[in-house]
Amino acid sequence: MTKTVLKTVFIIFSLFALFTLSLPGVIANPIQKHSRQEIPQTHIERAFAYLKTQLNQDGGIRWIEETSSVPATIRTVLALAANHYPQDYLQSPSGKLPSDFLSVSGYDWVNKSDSEAPAFNVARAGQLLTAIAAANNNPRHFGEDPVDYIYEITSRYDLTTGVYGTATVDNVTDQVWAILGLSANHAPIPTEAVDWLTDAQDDDGSWNDGFGGFLDMTPLAVMALMASDHDNANLTEIQNAIDFLKNNQQNNGGWQTQWDSTTNANTTGMILQAISAIGENPLDESWLREGSDPLQALLTLLKENGMIGGEYGNAYSTAEALLGLSGQPLYALGYVKRASHAFDYIIENQGSDGGWGAVGQTMDVILALRAAGWDPDSITKNKISPSDYIVTNLDSYLENGPDALGKLILGLVASGENPKMFAGKNLVTMLLETYDPNVNAFGDAENTWHQAMAILGLAAADEEIPEGAIDTLKTLQKENGGWEYAAGTGIWPDNTAIAIQALLAANVSRDDPSIQMGLAYINEMQSQDGGWGDSSTTAFVLMALNALGESSSDWNTEKNFSPLPDLLSFQKTNGAFVFSWDYPDDNLMGTTASLLALFDGSYMVTPPETKPYAALIIDPNQQGKIIKRCVALDENSVSGMTLLDSSGLNVDSEGGFINTIEGFNNPNDDTLYWSYWYWDGREWQFYETGAAQTEVVPGSIQAWYLTSWEEFPSKPPSYGTNLSEICGTAVLKNYQVQSYLNYGDLFRSQDGNFNKQDSQQSPQMTEPSLTESFVTETPETTGEQTRNETRFEDEEAEQFNPLPLVIIATFGILLAVFIYFKYIRKQA
Repeated sequence: MTKTVLKTVFIIFSLFALFTLSLPGVIANPIQKHSRQEIPQTHIERAFAYLKTQLNQDGGIRWIEETSSVPATIRTVLALAANHYPQDYLQSPSGKLPSDFLSVSGYDWVNKSDSEAPAFNVARAGQLLTAIAAANNNPRHFGEDPVDYIYEITSRYDLTTGVYGTATVDNVTDQVWAILGLSANHAPIPTEAVDWLTDAQDDDGSWNDGFGGFLDMTPLAVMALMASDHDNANLTEIQNAIDFLKNNQQNNGGWQTQWDSTTNANTTGMILQAISAIGENPLDESWLREGSDPLQALLTLLKENGMIGGEYGNAYSTAEALLGLSGQPLYALGYVKRASHAFDYIIENQGSDGGWGAVGQTMDVILALRAAGWDPDSITKNKISPSDYIVTNLDSYLENGPDALGKLILGLVASGENPKMFAGKNLVTMLLETYDPNVNAFGDAENTWHQAMAILGLAAADEEIPEGAIDTLKTLQKENGGWEYAAGTGIWPDNTAIAIQALLAANVSRDDPSIQMGLAYINEMQSQDGGWGDSSTTAFVLMALNALGESSSDWNTEKNFSPLPDLLSFQKTNGAFVFSWDYPDDNLMGTTASLLALFDGSYMVTPPETKPYAALIIDPNQQGKIIKRCVALDENSVSGMTLLDSSGLNVDSEGGFINTIEGFNNPNDDTLYWSYWYWDGREWQFYETGAAQTEVVPGSIQAWYLTSWEEFPSKPPSYGTNLSEICGTAVLKNYQVQSYLNYGDLFRSQDGNFNKQDSQQSPQMTEPSLTESFVTETPETTGEQTRNETRFEDEEAEQFNPLPLVIIATFGILLAVFIYFKYIRKQA
């Protein structure tokens, strides 16, 4: 070709490249570019091995002295979570974990008990809160004498100035750590607090810690702004801060403070976290200096003994370096925060028709929502619910076979629908009609999922399961203990996990040889990193463990890696999970399965409480015990006053004002009044209207709190709460009212382990308007097998987007035609 031809082709290809970069659906969201996969795992292991040598009997980590240090231990807890290590990876000979030491010593450190002027320190409390979140402990009930650290920090927030604690423009430490600590636990951050922090930025783009530590405070401030959910990486202040950091970068790619003679591991580690927080990759050209990048600069500080640091290197600097190497910002490490981001991704991608692209995918979402405690139909788009979407697309979905029918029944039962009377159809009967007694199987007798999903669906509908189907499922098990999806598709742990759940749902004993052989196969296939190769397979295995009542920590590998942290390593910064990092697109099936596993869910579904309950809390503010009541509504919604009147409590009101509830009134010269609130899932919101004008829907919680007129604005009740705990049964939350997650949605114990949230026995209730009153004190892999990754026909659309291939093919044809007519034919 001539130069003109080559130039023309080059221009066409360039335009094509620019065009395809703008296409939606190829990669819908930016991925976490800097991840653990980019750092040699041996380096990480050596660093943690060094930290083990710095672990004391009390579970604490040494810093400058031989005694345990709270700050060094906080960073170690964060480093463990950021690198997807279980917290028990570091455990003293006496069985103490770093988080145990913080539980014992954190309070005194926060309150500076050893100083000449002891006082609560907001910045220290914020730091402790980040570790509490990373260890998945309860932020509202932490320590030997439990403290609500969220309340303690928020009570030291000045509504008039937007300032936490004693923060000033010359020392933003309290402000930054308050935002980071609260955000790490998914507590709300006021816009005014974020505005104050942005205004406190110096002209050069830095923030001051009061001691001239601009390089240390600036990356923390960047993370605080990103953590607040009010700002994004394009914010002018963030870009100015990034410019400041680049202007102060060393030629080796790292950062050196004024008191160092070489790269500082702590500062470089924090700046790497800030880079990850804004979605940039430290290996990008903009962060290179003379061919070196920040990761290389940090890794050059790795010593033979595993310590990472310069002349002042120690456990503290090693933990900070590990945080930087992880590619994970310290405020996004806890399960509540991660789950919240995942649900945000899911809900943002709900279609205008109320569904998620396909009925099967919508069922996956419904199961995940139910596991988190929400009523799936309370999440609507254009006032269209997931159930509406399913009805519209039901007939085409029913053609997919018994596995699809079984999954449909699971989703309907999970959302409180009756599968025997749904859209004019008896889906249970339709499923049973796919059973052939001559071969004792549903659908294809050699298909594990046909048998397993049909059994799970019948179990959820409380329908008798044919014994022949159970026997057939057992016979499909292979000699090594695993199951295939269908004949010839390859044995794999996810098929095995589904089969185990189905056998359990059919009341097969967990000691049955089939189940025990299946578990042995799963154990054999577990990778040393704790998982089973990808997010979907790992999630399905965890569902089976959940169904068995086993803790994922009981499945730690020889290297002490655990399945749940490994599962979370597949999550992207936008909340979505990838199937694996070889396929970095957002994967809805992987995301929903991961959430179901995280919330102790499985395919063994039971119906939720479908009666219309709302909860009521009466807080007399230290005058007496808190009263909690679960009230059954006889309408789709009632006013707040009707809810109060229906509760059976003694209420005295006059002129629309509440004077007395259960004898509690205004003893201090009428300076007290009953303030009126509702719970949004993570904080109490004050009603701006009277109780007679509000609308209370099932799945909501309201509170009456005795407080003072002299305190404005009124402070809310000081505790979190949970609807199912109040009602004593699994009551689904209404997303329109309770749209946030909190610690109580995931856990029920104080030990930080992943625990099943068992419902209490349902109390005797009087229908339709009143329930019994509860009066409480305030507590508050690798393998040679192949696999069939596609489960149902309607899920294929989510796994494969044909648009890029169509465009490429069209472009190729047009280019060929262009070259032919422009050059070849002309020459002929």
